Amino acid sequence: MNSKAIQYALEGGGISGMRNLQQPIAFSDISNHWVGKTITEMSVYCGVATPLNETGNAFSPNLGTRRNYAAAATLRMLNCLLGV
Repeated sequence: MNSKAIQYALEGGGISGMRNLQQPIAFSDISNHWVGKTITEMSVYCGVATPLNETGNAFSPNLGTRRNYAAAATLRMLNCLLGV
């Protein structure tokens, strides 16, 4: 869902708040993962993707999504799109 929001914003969907605000996070465990590129992109846009438990440098892409992490990432995405 979040990657679709970025795609929509970048393709001129009328949302001007989407910004590339930071350097990509160098996650230690996504280099050969099928979704690694998207995770890296999501770390650049308002820090939507962050390390597991907000510490260290592991993303743990094969773990199930936790509600608190999904909620935080969604809130960061919405704030980014709104320019907050």
